[in-house]
Amino acid sequence: MKIIDSKFALIFVGIFILFACKKATDTHDTQAGNVFASLFSVEKTENGKMIRIFDESGKITDSLHVTNVKSALGKTIRPNPKIVCLSTTHLAFLQFIGMDSNIVAVSNADFVYSPVYQRRISEGHIQSIGFGATLNWELLINLKPDLVTVFDVEDSDKMILKQLERFNIPYLIVSEYKEKRVLGQSEWAKVFAALYPNSENIDTKLDSVFYRYETLAELTKNLKSKPYVMVNLPWHGTWHVAGKHSTIAQLITDAGGKYALNDDNTSERFVASFEQQLTIGLSADVWINTGQTRNIQEIIDTDKRFLKFKAVKTKQVFNRTKRVSENGGNDYMESGIVNPDIILRDLIKIFHPELLPDSIKLYYYEHLE
Repeated sequence: MKIIDSKFALIFVGIFILFACKKATDTHDTQAGNVFASLFSVEKTENGKMIRIFDESGKITDSLHVTNVKSALGKTIRPNPKIVCLSTTHLAFLQFIGMDSNIVAVSNADFVYSPVYQRRISEGHIQSIGFGATLNWELLINLKPDLVTVFDVEDSDKMILKQLERFNIPYLIVSEYKEKRVLGQSEWAKVFAALYPNSENIDTKLDSVFYRYETLAELTKNLKSKPYVMVNLPWHGTWHVAGKHSTIAQLITDAGGKYALNDDNTSERFVASFEQQLTIGLSADVWINTGQTRNIQEIIDTDKRFLKFKAVKTKQVFNRTKRVSENGGNDYMESGIVNPDIILRDLIKIFHPELLPDSIKLYYYEHLE
C-alpha cells in the first residue's frame, strides 16, 4: 500500500522528537560538540577555532588553529583560506557550506562531476595538480594556497605531507571515510565550516540532513520482509567487500535490506572468498554497486557464472552510476558524502518501492537492464 501524506506527517513528528532526544543524549563514541562523528573536534579558542583530527583509538593525528592572530597552538592559518583539495569529497563539503569559490586546485579535474566546478575548471579558476607521483609541485607552489586538504594517506603517500611541510604549505588531514556512521561522515562538513566564519549555518544544514535521513529510516523499521542484498563486483579476480559494521551495511539495513555479509563482525574492507560470493549470488534478491558497469551484459562479460545469480535472472541489479560525467566523474563519490538521505532514499526505492511515491525517482542509482 502506498504511504499517504498523513502517515508521513506522523512519522515526521515522531522523528523530530526522536532526533531531538538523540542529539541531546547520543554521545557514544562521538567527540564533544558532534552528533555522530568521532574522528574530529572543532573547539572555539580565544581568537578562533581549533580543529583536531583523531584516529580510531582517540589519538590526535593532526590539528589546525584557524585564527587571525599569532598562535603557539601548532599549525595556524587565517580564516577564509585559498584551498587545494586532493579529494572530490572535499569539493562537496565546500559546496555544501557555500564556500566553493575558495578552491584554487584539485587533484584530478577529470574526476570532478559538479557542473559548477567543471565550469570553473574550464575557465581556468581551478587548476588540476595531480596526486602522489603525478602531483605537480611547481604548480602547487606557484598557486600559493593557504591550505591543502588531504585524505588520510597510507604510509606510501606520507611523502606528500613531508613535502608540504618542506615547502611550508599548511595541510589538514580529512579522514571522513573512516567514520563508522553514515551521518558521522557527513558531519565532517563542520571541519570545513570552521575554516570559513561566513559559511552557511552548518548546524542547521546538517540537522536537516540528519532529520531527513532518520525520517526515511523510520519507514523501514517494522518491515517483516527484507531483500537479501549483495554488493560490489570483483576487480581482476578479487572481490572487495566490507563487514556488517560498515557504512554500506548500515545504509542497506536502514533501507530495509538484509546485508549478505551480516555475519562478518567488522567495519573494515576486506577480500571476500570468491566461492562465498558465488554462493551468495545464487540467493541474493538484489545486487548493488557493480563497479563501473552500466548494463547486465557488461557484468556477465566479466564472469559467465554470474548468469546463475538470482538478481541477474530477475533483473534486480542496480548501480550508483546514474550521475557520471563524460570523463568518469561520479557524483555518488562526490556529493553523496553530504547527501546520505538521498542515497538512503534511492535504496528504499530499490528495496521497497511501495513505501515511496511514484513521483520519487532514483537519483544516484540506476536500474541495469
